Amino acid sequence: MDLGVQFGTLTDRQATLREDIVRTDVAIASAQGQLAPMRARMDEYLHARSEIERSLELHDRIDELEQRRSRLDGQAVGPSQPPAAYVPNRVLASFDDALRRTLEAWKVPSVEFAEYDQYAMDIRAGNRPLASRGKGVRSVRLIRVRGED
Repeated sequence: MDLGVQFGTLTDRQATLREDIVRTDVAIASAQGQLAPMRARMDEYLHARSEIERSLELHDRIDELEQRRSRLDGQAVGPSQPPAAYVPNRVLASFDDALRRTLEAWKVPSVEFAEYDQYAMDIRAGNRPLASRGKGVRSVRLIRVRGED
């Protein structure tokens, strides 16, 4: 092949490629124009999502702190008024010991913290309310209620 023919072929190819580049640049600019409003909405959605996630984290943290406070207070989250019939601490301590020994004898798991909550007027065992336990532990309530009759 002659160098002149090769040069002409390459020059034609270069012109075709330049036209392709111009068409591609126009298509890219058009696509960017269409994407601009979508990006703005996406940014708004991402911002809203971040705020929602932060709010959910705050609510989780508040719940965690309320549960921790409840455990520290030894009562469920709610009104903190003293009961109408106040039970002296020495009586409660004696009852709590008897309750703990009974639950351990029944082989109830996680009862190292078992007590009568005079504010909620309920029994807590292993940092769980009585209602979340099985019928064996809930039977303590029946004993307590029958004892009050």
